[in-house]
Amino acid sequence: MSFCTECGAALQAEAHFCSECGAAQTIPDSVGELGDAAPADKQPLAVDARRRVVVAIIATAAIVILVAALAFVGYRTSQRQAAANAVASSATVPDLRGLTASQARKKLKAVGLIVGNVDYDPEATGALGAIVRIQPAPGARVKQGTTVALTVVGEQPVKVPNFKGLTTGGAKAAAAAVGLKVAVIERKSSRKRGTVISQSPKKGETAQPGSAVNITVSKGRPSIKKGKRADSDGVYSPAKGSAERTAIMDACRIHWGYDGLWRVNELKVRSSRAYANLTPDDDPGWGFVSMYLMKSGGGWIVSSDSRTGSTIEADDWLLNR
Repeated sequence: MSFCTECGAALQAEAHFCSECGAAQTIPDSVGELGDAAPADKQPLAVDARRRVVVAIIATAAIVILVAALAFVGYRTSQRQAAANAVASSATVPDLRGLTASQARKKLKAVGLIVGNVDYDPEATGALGAIVRIQPAPGARVKQGTTVALTVVGEQPVKVPNFKGLTTGGAKAAAAAVGLKVAVIERKSSRKRGTVISQSPKKGETAQPGSAVNITVSKGRPSIKKGKRADSDGVYSPAKGSAERTAIMDACRIHWGYDGLWRVNELKVRSSRAYANLTPDDDPGWGFVSMYLMKSGGGWIVSSDSRTGSTIEADDWLLNR
């Protein structure tokens, strides 16, 4: 290896000029004539150049290591955050065995889970409607929003039909068609005798096959003897031509603003209350008119009315129920 006699830079083999400073060089006849080392006064320059190279390499390596370390720290942090998020968005499946599906729905909602498929097992042991199996199993960790399948003791419930307005026989037939029974309760009502006026469970709710739906059936209006008290409730119909009947009809005419003749379908009085179901004689498309009256001073006034029939059941009005 030869070195420039001016700047001490390393020379290429048999070079006539220094590539660093451009100084002309003397090519030795044999190795060792000028020596393998730069002149003594040029050696520090060569050492300093090598030192700068080494420092540059070390600095570059340090930067690479620092970048790698920061990347690793960022990766670990993101991993820990992801793990924390996974824990926060997960839930433990509660033990729902022995509960009803309705109770299970509330309990699952509280931990961010949802009721999935509900299967029914008529041969399972337990109370009717009680949960005997769940999937995923109790204690499992799952994501929030996961559906939980339930298996319940009993048969698949059926939707309760609408029985209102049917006869007792019609309600029994409709119930039998979906595997249900009916339990009949009778009470007095302005509705036609034998007509279903209410039910429990309601239309669209579910019930177990073979169970009974309670239906309330109208017994019809109390029998009324004209001009006489009819029953222990004190409900009666004023006799034709009586002052009381005339006063009630006058109050209806004044209230309705109709001076024509009325056909009286029903007229009942109890104490200070009266009920009249009337039809205009020329029937101008009004249909039945129901009027609910109260005594006022020495006469009667209409408290409320309906053009399409009774909106308040007559017996409830008269008995103030």
